Amino acid sequence: MRGLLGLVTVVFLLSAAVPDEAPAISRRKQCRLSCAAAIDACVAQGGRRRRCKRQTLKQCRQQGLPTCAVTTTTTSQGVTTTVVGATTTNPGGSTTTTTTLGGGTTTTAPSIHGCTLAGATDMRGTANPTVTFDNFFYMPNCIRIQPTQSVTFSGNFSFHPLVGGTVPTTDPQSPIETDNSQPIDFPTAGTFPFFCGNHGVSVAAMRGVVFVAP
Repeated sequence: MRGLLGLVTVVFLLSAAVPDEAPAISRRKQCRLSCAAAIDACVAQGGRRRRCKRQTLKQCRQQGLPTCAVTTTTTSQGVTTTVVGATTTNPGGSTTTTTTLGGGTTTTAPSIHGCTLAGATDMRGTANPTVTFDNFFYMPNCIRIQPTQSVTFSGNFSFHPLVGGTVPTTDPQSPIETDNSQPIDFPTAGTFPFFCGNHGVSVAAMRGVVFVAP
C-alpha cells in the first residue's frame, strides 16, 4: 500500500513539473501583432487610422499574414514607394501584381527589352519618326507612335542588321526587318520589339520596341 502511494505521488509530481502547452495564437491576434507597420503605411498615404486598421486587419484575417508585409522602394529619381502586400516580379516581360493598401490589385504593364509604353519616347506628333543606331545603341530605343505612322531606321545595317522580335527569337511576322533606311509602316496598334542581329543578345542598348498606340 505504501509503495502504491509513493508511485502515485511520483506520477503527480512529474505531471505537475511538465508545463502546459501554450495555447495556439488565433489568426485575429496574429494579425493584430503583425500588421502595425501596414496600418501606419496606410495612414501615411492619407487614410484614416480607424479605417486603415479595419481594412488591414480584415484583409489579413481573410488572406493571411503576407498581406501585411511592407516593402519600401526608393528609385533613382528619389521617389519612395511603400507597398503593402505580396509582390511578385517575374523578369523577362511578365507583369507585376501588387496588393495595394486598399486591398485591391494593381497590374504593371510588362517590360520588353527594358521598354514600357509609359517610358517610351512619344513620337506621335513627329512628322518622320526616326531611330538611329551606331556605336552599339539605338537612339531612341523605346518609341511610341500612333497607327498609320511610319518609322525610319537609320544606321549601318551591314554591321548592325535590324531584326524584328524579342531577343533571341526572330519574329517572321514582324514588319521590322530591313537592311536599308526605307520607312516601315505601322498601320495598326501593337507592340513591335526589335534588336540587332549581331549584338542584341549581348548588348542591352542594341534592343528596343516600337509601341503603336493611339
